[in-house]
Amino acid sequence: MECSVCLRNWNSADCIPKSLSCGHSFCEQCLTSLFAKQKLGITCPMCQNQQKMTANDLKVLPKNYSLLALLRDKMSMVKKSPLPASSLDLSSKGFVPGSNIEAEAHDAERDQIEKIVTAHPFCDKHKMLIHSYVPGTKQILCDKCITELPKTVSNISPIPKVCRDLRQQITRARSIIMLRKSEIKKIKSSLAYVAEASKDETEKTISEYYQKLNEIVSESEKKTRERFKGLCETQQLAVQSQTVNKFLSLVK
Repeated sequence: MECSVCLRNWNSADCIPKSLSCGHSFCEQCLTSLFAKQKLGITCPMCQNQQKMTANDLKVLPKNYSLLALLRDKMSMVKKSPLPASSLDLSSKGFVPGSNIEAEAHDAERDQIEKIVTAHPFCDKHKMLIHSYVPGTKQILCDKCITELPKTVSNISPIPKVCRDLRQQITRARSIIMLRKSEIKKIKSSLAYVAEASKDETEKTISEYYQKLNEIVSESEKKTRERFKGLCETQQLAVQSQTVNKFLSLVK
């Protein structure tokens, strides 16, 4: 039972499971790290459910007491289980139960493998990431190596450090993707607003242009009519003047 982000085992001290609204649990340290990156809340690394919260909300997230109870029950069962029979003198100060010896040997082997992989993380043969090994033979494996193993080899173990690093990288990548997705959504919204504003502004400019054009045409029509009226009046006066002069000449 472990936090699926940092792969640390649950405990009641520094890796306490805390539950999000979606039901998934993570340790407080990982939740704090996720909140620091996303600012407005937390996106669950498992189901991608978005939970809005403040820093104070983060502090009061409920503990997953069911997980803690299961952990206590498991530890209690381990303590109550009888030690394996041994012909060694149990009073000897150098006595160590066989299971502990095996566990220590396994831990030492795993530590040795992790050191090797840390120094050379990629397979020399296939140039791919090493992530597993065969206990006992200490053969380190990439994806391609696993497919080439004899069918008799079945005891393949993942390298915890590599798994933990990959899980953290995936979690960071998910957080970055969600952040970029949120940013793209905001940019898209802004572009839509700008496009709509630009459309309104263009329509307003066109309307103003034709309104002004109509005003110019109306003013030109008015002046033309006035000029025409003036010409008609001048012509009429000229005709009247000629008629009067002709009449006077006849009278004389």
